Amino acid sequence: MKINYLLTVFFILILAAFPAVAESGVDIIVDSSDGANATVGFVIKDKSLTIKGISAGDTILETGAGYGIYVENCPDIKILNLTTKGGTRDQDGSATDAAIVVRGSSVEVAYCEIKDNQGDYEIPVAGIGGVMGREGAILNIHHNKIHDNSWDGIALYRGAVANIHDNEIWNGRGAGVGITWDAHANIIRNEIYGYWKGIGSFGNSRVGVYNNFVHDLAGWGIIASGTSDMICRNNTVTRIGNVGIAGWDETARIEIVNNIISGNGIQDQWVAPRVGIWMNCLPGNFVIGYNCFDDNHDADLAFGYVESEDGTWSFDSVGDLAEYEGNVIASPGFIGEGFMISPDSLCVDSGDPEVLDPDGSRSDIGVTGGNYAG
Repeated sequence: MKINYLLTVFFILILAAFPAVAESGVDIIVDSSDGANATVGFVIKDKSLTIKGISAGDTILETGAGYGIYVENCPDIKILNLTTKGGTRDQDGSATDAAIVVRGSSVEVAYCEIKDNQGDYEIPVAGIGGVMGREGAILNIHHNKIHDNSWDGIALYRGAVANIHDNEIWNGRGAGVGITWDAHANIIRNEIYGYWKGIGSFGNSRVGVYNNFVHDLAGWGIIASGTSDMICRNNTVTRIGNVGIAGWDETARIEIVNNIISGNGIQDQWVAPRVGIWMNCLPGNFVIGYNCFDDNHDADLAFGYVESEDGTWSFDSVGDLAEYEGNVIASPGFIGEGFMISPDSLCVDSGDPEVLDPDGSRSDIGVTGGNYAG
């Protein structure tokens, strides 16, 4: 575990207040319900602290551990303006390794760079994530750069709650943001790319996904699975390897409204069909309306699963978008490679009339529209 020399005296004093600081590579049994063996860098327990660096470029924590910063039973922790990197993957597959792991605590993580946490993940498969919220975590994760880690950018488990907004998350394995078990999250105005997968709700989680730019991923863009419940509104999902947005299981519930779903299915089929929306939810468990579809590889909307005799599989049928209110089938009119659309785009003022832009006008379709437009 290393801390670079560009630290303020204030920051050094804060570190000195930690009840335990483990040496790099020391094995500690983390007190978790799954009993995982995990190496720990910095431990913060039973305290309220503000940990503030000079800037993410100047204040660097190199942890050399599976749980880089582990926070437990803390009423108010702020981790600001620093970089955490250099994690080592624990070989216990049940360890939720990450640069920052939070349990039973209220934590704000802001203006940080969380990067280069790789480790040896050949045996446990899961690598090292960016931020992991465990039992009883209450998280506000915003304005961070989370990249080049070997597992999920942000993941929540077992009753964790989070606001996740205005982050850039890129270049990793797993998902950019994964919400599982019975966790709850609002995921707003993030950019996610270069991962296997984008934003997913699993288990019986409850998730709001608003105004995210999800692009250039290998598998899927946004999915609701298990018995989870997702509102998926005003996102732009483009250049995904397989499916843009999916209701993955019959028992999941998903509202897909005001999204741009364009240019998806650009790689050979891997985890899903090469379509805009793939819907497996039961009737009554999904809403599709006021989306813009363009140039999705095999279909804009597909239903079901069918396996062929040769072992290959695909969707069962193509949906008729005319049966769903307000959808636009046209180029969204992107300006360059980003999410901005031209003033004459058919997406302007064409969203759900019950959803308004911040200026009170009818919402645009895509990231630039809706209540959370930045």
